[in-house]
Amino acid sequence: MKLSKIKTTKSPGPDMFPNKILKTFAFELAAVISDIFNSSMTQGTFPKALKRSIVVPVPKVSPPKSIEDDLRPISLTSQIAKVMEDCTLDNFFPEVVNKLDTKQFALPKKSTTHALVYLLHSILVALERGSCTARLFFADFKKGFDLVDHNVIIKELTLLGTHPSIIRWIKAFLCDREQCVRVGTSMSSWKKTNGGLPQGTKLGPLLFAVLINSLLKNWPSRIKVVDDTSALEIIPRFSSSLMPN
Repeated sequence: MKLSKIKTTKSPGPDMFPNKILKTFAFELAAVISDIFNSSMTQGTFPKALKRSIVVPVPKVSPPKSIEDDLRPISLTSQIAKVMEDCTLDNFFPEVVNKLDTKQFALPKKSTTHALVYLLHSILVALERGSCTARLFFADFKKGFDLVDHNVIIKELTLLGTHPSIIRWIKAFLCDREQCVRVGTSMSSWKKTNGGLPQGTKLGPLLFAVLINSLLKNWPSRIKVVDDTSALEIIPRFSSSLMPN
């Protein structure tokens, strides 16, 4: 039961519903939340009250000098919404996992350690085979999650053959979200987001993996870890690089 596995030490979302209550009364609340989720999936809607996020800026350095560069936004979202996301992932993930780029390491049973091992192994194998040079290209999508176009996500989900009911639910999950900023005990007014993937959610990383699924798909050696992408080129001696300078 997903409610019984909730971590009570985590902060509650905008609904201020204590995680300890959800876990303690998991048996009593399971049927209610299950009915909400089933109705949500059947109707292709997502409860508006569960689409809010509180953004807490956490300094990367002390003291921070720049809002853009020195603060990391941490989003607090509803725990009930996360439970519903988990239920969706149970059906959604098996549909797309085998269609995603095999070099995407931000997936269950993979990690950044696997990505580094794969990269080093590819380089060492190439160097052992003969005289060559290894060239790497690293890319980090600036504000990657914040600038996502929902229409592109829906298009990619369709191309992957995702079930229409899940696509409709994900579209409702992404649209018309609201967030505010909290600093200490002070909170800003609520504002609607124009796009982007909500951080602090279960679906966010997987949807971003879907978004960049076709990126560098034909490049032999590549690594993707959410919004970080790397391309490896092995250049034989006296050969030219295909990467631009």
